Order: sequence, then structure tokens, then C-alpha cells
Amino acid sequence: MKAPYLLGTDIGGTFTDCAVFGSDGDMIVAKTPSTPPFFEKGLLLSLVSAADKLKVTIEDLLKNSRHLSHGTTVATNALINQKGARVGFISTKGFEETLWHMRGAAYCQGLPIADWQHKVTNPRPFTLVDPSCCIGISERIDHSGKVLCPLNEQELTDAAQQLIKANGVDVVGIGFLWSFINPVHELQARDIILEEFPHIPVTLSSELAPLLGEYERWSTTALNAFLGPEVKGYIERMLSELAKTAHKGDYTPAHIMQANGGLVSHKRAIAEPVKLLQSGPAGGMVGALELMKVLKLDKVMTADMGGTSFDVCLIDKEAPYVQSSIHNRHAIATRMVDIESIGAGGGSIARVERGNLTVGPDSAGAEPGPVCYSKGGIYPTVTDANAVLGYLNPKALLGGKMSIDVEAARRAVEDNIARLLGMEVEDAALGIVQVVDAHMADLLRFHALSRGHDPRDFSVFCFGGATGLHACGIAEQIGLSKTIVPLGGAATVFSAIGIARCDQKRFFSLSRTFALVAGNAELLVEAFDELMEVVRTQLAQEDIDPKRLGWSFSVSVRYRFQTNELEIPISKNKTGSSLIDTIINRFDKLYTKRFGPDSGYREGGRELLAVHAVGILPTPREAIIASSLNGSSAGGGQALELSGSRMCFFADAGWVETGVYNIDSLDPSASGYKIQSPAVLEAEGTTILVPSNWTASIDAYRNIILEVI
Repeated sequence: MKAPYLLGTDIGGTFTDCAVFGSDGDMIVAKTPSTPPFFEKGLLLSLVSAADKLKVTIEDLLKNSRHLSHGTTVATNALINQKGARVGFISTKGFEETLWHMRGAAYCQGLPIADWQHKVTNPRPFTLVDPSCCIGISERIDHSGKVLCPLNEQELTDAAQQLIKANGVDVVGIGFLWSFINPVHELQARDIILEEFPHIPVTLSSELAPLLGEYERWSTTALNAFLGPEVKGYIERMLSELAKTAHKGDYTPAHIMQANGGLVSHKRAIAEPVKLLQSGPAGGMVGALELMKVLKLDKVMTADMGGTSFDVCLIDKEAPYVQSSIHNRHAIATRMVDIESIGAGGGSIARVERGNLTVGPDSAGAEPGPVCYSKGGIYPTVTDANAVLGYLNPKALLGGKMSIDVEAARRAVEDNIARLLGMEVEDAALGIVQVVDAHMADLLRFHALSRGHDPRDFSVFCFGGATGLHACGIAEQIGLSKTIVPLGGAATVFSAIGIARCDQKRFFSLSRTFALVAGNAELLVEAFDELMEVVRTQLAQEDIDPKRLGWSFSVSVRYRFQTNELEIPISKNKTGSSLIDTIINRFDKLYTKRFGPDSGYREGGRELLAVHAVGILPTPREAIIASSLNGSSAGGGQALELSGSRMCFFADAGWVETGVYNIDSLDPSASGYKIQSPAVLEAEGTTILVPSNWTASIDAYRNIILEVI
């Protein structure tokens, strides 16, 4: 592998992943345990591990890197653990309770469908802003941007004094009505606050989420403020550690992965921490897009099972995005890759509740971790169940750096599950695996069907550290006859691979509402002109020339009197009524595909809600498939040579002596091999289970193809 290197890192709740590409296209990967709450230490451990494999020092690795891209779970962890700042919020007077009233689905949003039947008794999501810390002040702008009531500066000053001095808030969010049309009052309010309290971070709704819908806009603003100090502290510690390690900061600055599938500077990431939620899984989508092109696939669903969560994404030819989403039951109105997650990972805890076996959503995480990791865990997890069943190598996890205590896992399953259900330990462990497989299959099925697709029409990429053990079980429950573990052993860090190869991106939106009719073609042109003026202003503040970026454009549209909106890509080459007609035709077709025939109220007409622009600065890179992974059919259909065997437990056969194969030891050009089942395929950071009714083969890109016999 030749320098300069391209680095991608991804911090998960249990493990931290690293992928390194050389200028010759070669790739090496590394995986180390995460180190909460100081995740930056785990990041350095992963970089040290990668450097060791390259036989260079970490200093040389950093100094010779042309790009260091970083995805992190810090924002997600802060939200899940409700570990954020004390937030003060300033709203338009009379609308102080908007954050608590939410929408009609307030008691259901973010919950499983079954819980929608119990709307009255469901608990509310945890409070981002204490009611005593939300103050309304006199100001008013109408829907056209006209100032009806000037900002009352004295009220604003008094509110800031009350929040910061009396209530002790750490950060302030500001959300005024119609500020996304005319932000003058929000800008004025920030200036007044910072003049007296320059150390207090202030988030403006008009800058962060300039879109229609005050609840979603204000929820996003409050959440951004809530996450800010935690994310800022982590990023600054991380950069400090990297600079010290590289000696006087002689290394390529890190870029941070956002949930919209793009990289930004660390300053932008600190200013917009809410956009870091789901940044790691977004990297998996980027990697999947590149691999789809190589394999000439149009329809792929990604399935990423790590230590704490299971993330899915449906890709129908192009990257899927949403402008509004729910995270830990709070609404977020910023552009994100369309990813859904549940608490189903290797660390998901199994319990017996009211005589029923449940798995997750809570996780043992990295600390204390599964019982078999011997770090203090006492409750059985999915990983413990896999250890009991014999699927995990008891001595050689992480390339031999980590052993597991199978007997401790067995005792935990027996004491907490088997005895309570009157089952044998093996059957209880198998039940844990089958329950978590069902949860993951349900999410894949629901994610596809709710977007108008049949999951059986898609290839499924199973990656992440834990998915290989469950790939066949998930596929069986959906009714799939084939699934793919991409890039073999490198699948364990597939999100880090995508992050390494991600482009720098900036997303801009502007809300403008009017009917999509030929007579309003000029309004559409004016909306994009206004948007690009915003683009030029913001990029100038960061010394970025818009001409350096490649641009794409889209619009958000809905039927009048209906609430579902869709984003429609457009070409700026078309103008006038022809562009309006193109938008309408694309919207009608997509709406029908998503929601079914006759679901759209076409008689009401179509309504434009917002215009969007995406600026892209490509990352220089070679093909995603490293030359060392791409060879001719070396195996020629031959059976792969065994590296050993051990006893594994299967539902249909009980304990069976099962072949074990070390796929990391394969010749770099290995392909075309067939693997006899049942089998366990071992790599440094993952294990792939091939049950007796399945077969496995290795293609020219070292993808593991799992198929029903």
C-alpha cells in the first residue's frame, strides 16, 4: 500500500472502525473497542491498529493522509442517554408551549405501530427544554415576511437575563414565527444576546431549518442546542489528540460525516450537531452506492447490525433522503439519509417479561458489554447467545486480541432466561437469536413496504460487526433466497469504508409556498435566485467559492389539502412552464408509487413547499474495490479449504460439528470458491454463519454470496 492515505473512521456504541486506502487502491481495515465516554481514545486505538498493519507509525499515517473522514455516534448517544445541555428557548409571545403541544401524534411519534392504540396512556418524550426555560417575547412577522410587530428589545434582554443568570441555561435557541421567510428578528435577537453574553452558544431556527412548520423547526433548534456542548467537547478533544499524536498538528484536518451523506469541516459540525445523528449509518449507504455500481445493481437494501442498533436503508437507483424524521421521539427538520433504526445489536439485552422472551431495545454497549466479554456485564445479550450456540470463536475475536468467556455467557442465559421459561440453555439461546432476527426482518419489511416496495425485489447488503451471524436468519424470515455480505471480512467496517470515500457536501433549503401552475413559473425562478443568494452569503463566511462545487437541485411538493410531501429532483436547464410540467409529472408518478393508485388528491392541485440546492466537492479516490481484492476466479468453483471445526447448535439438527474457515487468510485474488455448509466464516472483526440449508460462495470482489440450497 502506497501513501498518501485516505482514512475513514466510524465510532459505534461498542466498536470503533477504521478503513485505510492507499494511492495504489489497496485497503486495510481495523476494529477496536469503543471507549465511552472518551470516544476519542478509541479512535486513536483504531488508527494505531491500522498503522501497525501498515508497518508504519501512527504519526506517519496521519502525516501522509490526504483525507481523514470521521463518523461518530456521540450525538446519538447523547440523545439516547438524555445527556445534553440545559437549554433556554425564546419564542414569539403566545407560542411558548409549542414544543410541548407538538403535533397530534405527539404521544405516538417514534413509537411502534402497536403503541398508537394507546395514545392517551403513552408517556411523552423526554423534555428538551424545561417549561420554565421557554420565554415568549413580543414580535411578529407575517407569512409574506412583512414586520407586523417590531422585536421588543427590552423583553428580549430581560428574557436573556432570566434564562442565563436566573435559570442557569448553557445554550439558547431562538424560534420566531415565519422567521424562515424573514429572519431579521432572529438575527437581531442573537446580536443582543451575544453582546451581553458572548460565551453562550445561540442557535437560530431560520439558519438551521428554514422550513415551514414551527413545531418541527423549533424542535430541531432545541435539539441542536441540547447536543451542542457534548459534540463540541468531543470534536475539540479528538482534534487535540490527533494534533498531539501527529506532532504539532502536521496532518490533514479531519472532516466530519453528517447524516445527510456528506462531509463538513469540524467548525460546521460543531455549529450543527443535530446533523451528526445517524452519521455512521449514512456512511454505509455511501459505500453501498459505490458497490452497487460495481455489481450493476439498481435495488439494494442495507442491513447494518452493530453492537447497539440495527440500521436499514432502501436504495432504489439513487441515495434516499428525507427532510423530516423522528429521533428518540423528537422531530428533526433537516435533510438526512432515509435510514431507520431499532435497538437490535450484539449488545441487546435479553429478558423474560410477563412470561415472554424479549430482546432489546436496551443494550449493554461497550461498557459493561456482553457477559462473555468479562467487563462486568451481568445480563445475557445477543452476543452471549451466539457464544452459547458455538458460533463465535472463544479465543480469536478481533484477530486474536480478544477472547470470550463462553461459560459465563452460558450461566447468564441459564439463570436469566432458560430457568424462567423451563427450557434448555441451547434452546433459550436459540430463542434469543430468533427473536432478534424477527425484529430485524420486521424492520426491513416495514421499511420497504412503507415506501411502496416489496423487499423481495431487492438485494440485501448485510454489513456491520454482527450482521453476518444473522444474515441468513433475517433473509429466511423475509422470504429472501439470497443475501450478500459485502467485501467479505471488510464488511465489519463497511460504514467506515463509505465515510472514507464520501464527498464534502453542503445542503441548502428555502421555504416558499405557492401553487405549481404555469402562471407561477416566475415565482419558482425567483425562489431559486433567493436560495442561491443565501448559498453565496453562507459560503463566503467560510471562504468557499461556490464555483468550486458541483450543484444539484430539487423541490419539495405536496397535493393541496394533503400532508405527505415528496422531494423531486429537477434540472436547472429547464425553465418556465416546461419545468412546472416536469415537476408535476414526476411528483404524480412518485406519489402513486409510494402511496398507491388514487391516493393523491389531484383535484386539489400541487403545491410547492421548498427549494433545495446541494453543493458537492468530490473526494479524490480510486475505485471502491481495491486492486488487492479484485482478481479472476481463482477458486474456479472449488471448495474452500477448512481451517478447523467446532460444535455449533442449530434448530433443525442440534449440536453439529461445523467447518470453520478463515476468510482473512485467503489469497488476495481469491474468488469463485464454494463453501460447504454448515459453516462458520471468520474474519478479524466479524463472523458469518452459513446454516445447513444455505450455501456460500466468494465472488471476484470477495463479497460473500449466501443462497438457499
